[in-house]
Amino acid sequence: MKTIVLSAGHGFSDPGAVANGVQEKTANLAITLACRDYLNQNYSGHKLILPRETDKFVSLPARREMARGADLYISIHNNSFSNSAAGGFETFTHSGPVFETTLEYQRVIHRNVYSYVHTLGVRDRGMKRANHWVTRNMPCPTVLVEYMFVSNPQEASLLKYDHILKRLGEVTAKGIADCLKLPVKQQPPQQAVWYRVIAGSYRDRNNAEVMVEQLKRQGIGAFIEVKDI
Repeated sequence: MKTIVLSAGHGFSDPGAVANGVQEKTANLAITLACRDYLNQNYSGHKLILPRETDKFVSLPARREMARGADLYISIHNNSFSNSAAGGFETFTHSGPVFETTLEYQRVIHRNVYSYVHTLGVRDRGMKRANHWVTRNMPCPTVLVEYMFVSNPQEASLLKYDHILKRLGEVTAKGIADCLKLPVKQQPPQQAVWYRVIAGSYRDRNNAEVMVEQLKRQGIGAFIEVKDI
């Protein structure tokens, strides 16, 4: 059983970056919840911890306590910069000593997420190492993900679409599953579905029989169904 912390950055009185009609805290939470749902629907062998599942504030020390004993901590963020031309996707781990698996986890998650964001025209800023509080202080392998820049008008417009936020969460979930070798859930077999094609309805039976013959001549099986109205 693998323990995964999905940490949506910021929340409530701390909106994070705000620009171009996007609040970072809102985008972060939508991505996190989509990631949670995809993991639970498609994989087994894991336990999820979400410091926040609503718009509330959770301090960094409190998030650290939740991560004790976890196998992986994912810090979910979106970026901002004073120059609106800045943009792109990047991931971070700590610049100092890290857990043995951290850099490999970063590589796998980065690859999975970028496989989608590049289709949106978002460039790859690379896998980086920095002295962020969250990457420095978490008691488990930690990857900080910065999907896009809310300060960039083009990228902010992408973060307004629910289906894009959902997909960002899903590709993050796939990366996590690859990192931790989570078993794929066996999906229940789907029931067979039949679709009836109706060529027409007629008050005169002769007309109905003519249509059946025309269909049969074209190799299409057809029959007359009588319904009282």
